[in-house]
Amino acid sequence: MKSDDENQTKGRAIVQSLVNLGLKIKLKPLEKAPLYKENGMGLGDLTLLTWYSDYDSIWNFLDPLFHPDKLGNGGNRTFYKNESLRIPFENKESLSPTDTLRMIRKLEEDKPWLFLWSIQENYLVSKEFLQYTDLSDYL
Repeated sequence: MKSDDENQTKGRAIVQSLVNLGLKIKLKPLEKAPLYKENGMGLGDLTLLTWYSDYDSIWNFLDPLFHPDKLGNGGNRTFYKNESLRIPFENKESLSPTDTLRMIRKLEEDKPWLFLWSIQENYLVSKEFLQYTDLSDYL
């Protein structure tokens, strides 16, 4: 996990929950570069990362994080591979919504990531900004 106070607090809460289950845990806070290096090398049993969907396309989430050819710190940090999803990833532009949901259900079934919480962020926008409604998608 990253070594800042917020991530250390989250890490300690997770460690305590795992200790309560009877597991022995060693917490290793790292700065971002060493954390990504060690994760890229496959070191450690669990890496605590924060990620958010920054654009409204589902593919901006699915493609970099779960594509079988984008393994490592550039995207698929879990090194998750499911060859049955290769064709949907390669043909994502032509997938129907039903096919996309089927793919998401397969990811949910395989559980390559554990989602522990979701951060809600609220933004205040000045009246002057409202005249640029075409930019509202970028908030």
